[in-house]
Amino acid sequence: MTKVNSIETSQTLLDAVAKGEDAAWVRFVLHYQPILYNRCRQFGLSADDSNCMTQDIFIELFARIRKFSRRRRGSFRKWLTIIVRTRIIDLRRTERLKFERSVDADFAASLIPSELESAPAVKSIQMSNLIDSIRSKFSDRDWTIFYLTIGEERAPSEVADALGVSENIVYLTKSRMMKKIRAIYEKPT
Repeated sequence: MTKVNSIETSQTLLDAVAKGEDAAWVRFVLHYQPILYNRCRQFGLSADDSNCMTQDIFIELFARIRKFSRRRRGSFRKWLTIIVRTRIIDLRRTERLKFERSVDADFAASLIPSELESAPAVKSIQMSNLIDSIRSKFSDRDWTIFYLTIGEERAPSEVADALGVSENIVYLTKSRMMKKIRAIYEKPT
């Protein structure tokens, strides 16, 4: 049997874990807890969120490990990475929904370019409708990028890592969205 700490996860360990053997689960958790935690951190989660997400992933693995089938070398870790990425995307969607339910006027007002604050188009838009108006024009991914960079003032590199996109995508998306927002406010009423 291959060492548990080797780069490749041993099939014997995976089989024992799939059978629900307690000792195998203990070894499995001890080995993969730091790996999962670090992957969560790499995707931009805080330390607390990474701990919670790691626990959630172990619960998911407990339910799904029997279905895993190794097709080639390293495929288990790739499978784990997909699970981590999917769970983080789900978390971001949940965060986005919470945000959409609790949008405040300060964030909405911050989207208005300063030189256009007194424009008639701006004065005619109610702040409560502003986010809905802007949000409807963009995809979920683009809105998340925009909100994280503008609303939460996160660094583009951090947003790129968290969402699994390139930093260039973050810059381009933010720029494109700001251009569209500016166009909304520059329209004559």
